[in-house]
Amino acid sequence: MGLAIVDLRCPRNLDTGVDWSSAPEYREKGAGHETELQDRHSGIVGCGVSVSRVLFDRIASGGHDLSGTLPTVRQYIASDRRRVLGQVQVRYYGYNGFVVEGNEYKVVIDPGGDLYLLRMRPVIPRTEWNGVTHIVVTHGDPDHCWHVDRVAEASGAPVICGTQLVERHESRWFLASPRARKLEYTTPIERVVPMQPGEATRVEGIDIRAIRTEHGPLRLSMLFGLIHKEFTTEADERFALGATGFVLDLDGVRIATLGDSIMLPEWQTLSLDVLIIPIGGRKAGNTMDEEQAVAAVALIRPRLVIPCHYNCGFLFRRTANPADTERFRAGVEALGVRCAIMVPGDELDYSSSDSDALP
Repeated sequence: MGLAIVDLRCPRNLDTGVDWSSAPEYREKGAGHETELQDRHSGIVGCGVSVSRVLFDRIASGGHDLSGTLPTVRQYIASDRRRVLGQVQVRYYGYNGFVVEGNEYKVVIDPGGDLYLLRMRPVIPRTEWNGVTHIVVTHGDPDHCWHVDRVAEASGAPVICGTQLVERHESRWFLASPRARKLEYTTPIERVVPMQPGEATRVEGIDIRAIRTEHGPLRLSMLFGLIHKEFTTEADERFALGATGFVLDLDGVRIATLGDSIMLPEWQTLSLDVLIIPIGGRKAGNTMDEEQAVAAVALIRPRLVIPCHYNCGFLFRRTANPADTERFRAGVEALGVRCAIMVPGDELDYSSSDSDALP
């Protein structure tokens, strides 16, 4: 299993591990040139891929300073490795917002709005919207679906969601309007795949299975505890609307996203490579807390766990649902399962067939 977290903001983080010592340019200039170039007819070696002559010429034309070209090389290498190894790339943006990208697909999970100060800016940045091939929505709360129709319009991608999130009127589908105060199905959606737990289907090259999840009640305390509010599915028809988890088979890598859920014993039948699991329920109660999430990991036994939906902003609080990530990591690793703690902006490469960390 290969695993690496990469900070794309700093090209120096790219370390290809390539030995350029046999390159003609290196032999001509001698030792001391740490950025020596390989023979341009051979492409780049040592990364398990080859780079086209055109791209190599771009590298060579810049002399020995590759700092401006490394991000392009890294992107090309990552794409080629995904093609060969069935690798996926995961990018985390906070809340339950993820982008999972492979060679032929780009999946957005829960394109909600940022609840801090109720700014509602996209959790998944607009720069990610182009090229999206699939949109997965775990339920209808604002931090999970506020921008789903906008991402769908920008990308043309189908929306995969629970059946309660959409209604069909005559020949058209309508989404439970993400930004309406009341429950109303008035937002047209061109392409949608509504699913119930237990159903499985193939959507444009990706095998998807819906699984049961259960959104816990949300407990809020404001103004130093003077005001208490609890949201439940019984009292609020919009709350947790269409709560559904999904297992995605992406080039042979099985990834599950649970949305906001408490632990369910039936998950023990799941067979997963990557589990995306919420851990911020210690105060809010709407999801699992650290210990409950570790218990869920013990049931499922995935290869890799990524915690999410903790330390999220809400109203005037920057961390309305705190979690101890190191405590969670220790519990997961005690089970012999790998755990990746990601912060918004982090990127992770995963391959079940590659034993080395990827650049």
